[in-house]
Amino acid sequence: LAQAAPASSPAATATPSNAAATPSSKTKHRWVVSSFSDKIKQAEREPDAEGLPKFVLPPALICGLKWKLSIYPKGESKQLDKHPGKVGIYLTIEDELKERDAGWSVKAGFSICLVNSAEGKHVLCKREDNHTRSFNKKTPDWGWRDMIELDKLLAPPYTTDDSAEFEVQIKNLEEDSLTICVATEADFGRDLRHGLDLVNFSKHGTHFLVPPNSNLKDLKPRVAAHYGLRAEALRL
Repeated sequence: LAQAAPASSPAATATPSNAAATPSSKTKHRWVVSSFSDKIKQAEREPDAEGLPKFVLPPALICGLKWKLSIYPKGESKQLDKHPGKVGIYLTIEDELKERDAGWSVKAGFSICLVNSAEGKHVLCKREDNHTRSFNKKTPDWGWRDMIELDKLLAPPYTTDDSAEFEVQIKNLEEDSLTICVATEADFGRDLRHGLDLVNFSKHGTHFLVPPNSNLKDLKPRVAAHYGLRAEALRL
């Protein structure tokens, strides 16, 4: 999960069967979760791979991409002691990543809001509207580990008749992958031991997409797999 700094994502869990997705506009989406308290109890009985209560809302198409919300009723692992009793809520693009190049990345501003189901109004919002965050394989999730206290979330105006409503809005979405070209001696046409040479990377070499928050160490296994080599044998 990512908040102020990148961190890893816990394993995904099953989608709640009675969390309904309502129609949305191009840039936003609302989820209504009925029997909300039961969902929390179920998450406590069936924690994720890291032993954390968690449930995930169904994927929704926002700005043409698949997004989900991951909800941690008891908080997420790295900050349980610092934020006791706080609910963590994260926006994730993990489903979209399964269909993309390993180095694909998008950046976006976003907001996560709690909605009063009876009135259809926002009662709590947290925003990253003025800062874009990169969503990719290395950081598929962004959000807040201290969104709201659990006892408050389970009471009006946040929950009405045991129904909770969540809204996400995406702003300023754009791809921010970088392109790295890897060239071998074969691309130069001769042995390079005798000095330097130049190569036209638009015509030669192999191009790899990489997220902006990655480094050459992250790229090595992909390059090694492409050329059928051991990663330890490469020097990038």
